[in-house]
Amino acid sequence: MGKDEGASGSKVGCKAAREMGKAKPPLPPFSFTYAEAEQFGLSTKQFARAIRELVVFGFLDVQHKGSGKHKDYSMYAWSERWVGFAATPSSMFPS
Repeated sequence: MGKDEGASGSKVGCKAAREMGKAKPPLPPFSFTYAEAEQFGLSTKQFARAIRELVVFGFLDVQHKGSGKHKDYSMYAWSERWVGFAATPSSMFPS
């Protein structure tokens, strides 16, 4: 590090400053199988409900719906639909 380079003058700092205005690239789809969920202590019913709710509330999107009978697993992608989800207690819990 030269005498004229401060913490803000580093190559890493300059690169980060240039990229601040750029949008992040989308994350690749991922899988999370029932077998993997079981390793974390979730039952099949709990896992199905968790995935369903994450999709409904806009945190996940299903990219590919798999089938357990054909050893084909679902692929998910992170979603930002939750940002626009304006839920009120009355819309979340019907009376």
